[in-house]
Amino acid sequence: MGLQQSERRVAGLACVMCVGQGAPVDSAAEALVAAEAPELMQELVRLGASDCFQRAPSSTAHAQPAIFCATVAGARRRLSADAPRFAAGHSLGEYSALVIAGALDALTGLRLVVLRGRLMQKAAGGDLASGMLAVRASAVDVAEALSDIPTVAIANDNGPQQVVIAGDLATLARAAERLRGRRLRSSRLAVTAAFHHPLMEPVVSEMAAALEGVEFRAPQFTVISGLTAQPFEDIPHELLAAITAPVRWREVMRWLLDAGVTRFVDLGPGRVLAGLASKSVQGYRNVEIV
Repeated sequence: MGLQQSERRVAGLACVMCVGQGAPVDSAAEALVAAEAPELMQELVRLGASDCFQRAPSSTAHAQPAIFCATVAGARRRLSADAPRFAAGHSLGEYSALVIAGALDALTGLRLVVLRGRLMQKAAGGDLASGMLAVRASAVDVAEALSDIPTVAIANDNGPQQVVIAGDLATLARAAERLRGRRLRSSRLAVTAAFHHPLMEPVVSEMAAALEGVEFRAPQFTVISGLTAQPFEDIPHELLAAITAPVRWREVMRWLLDAGVTRFVDLGPGRVLAGLASKSVQGYRNVEIV
């Protein structure tokens, strides 16, 4: 089916991809932001987050604004006058995608991301230690293997054979043992919380209040929601619900491929989404990932 779909594609349709937490940021990313988005650097100072690039590896509160700023700056440097037809963001990357598509101004996006990162950092420091595991298996296989461990949930369905699960650490250890018994490989991610899991519920009320005060505009091109794997319809509602719901990235990629996208542009930092995309486009001809 994939080859038949690729034959029907219109050449040149492009989607920009905006990465979420886990992407590397360093001094080069900071220099890029200073050059391309100096107003974001000034806002970081005002928000007390000017050291986010240095502290990103050890704190979600710092990683989120650093990655957001680097992605927006990367878009300004790399995108030509010809706008893409689509955008998609993975988790945090949805804020970058909405800014790039003109649905949200960059300074407001940064304020929301700084708040989101701080709230998630606070939730991570709660009484119940939690985390995430990457699993080399399909979402169907993982769900079947862990069907009787309801407090562990799929947080990211990233690709045909790449899933991330989340939960409290004790239950994750039990889940890892179960997966090993099924010869499914898993590895602990370097995060200190169960993102996209009901354990993030303490974040929701304050983010809801912040989102209520934001004026979202109609995007200049289609932005796909990781919550629904469809174009955004109710932006604040979908951003809020995504905090405790899984990222359906595999389905996002399928939607874009079915829509005829032939060029996926990873705006970085890093090439995390380029790597994921390469798995999703197998079987499709004439698809470029840059």
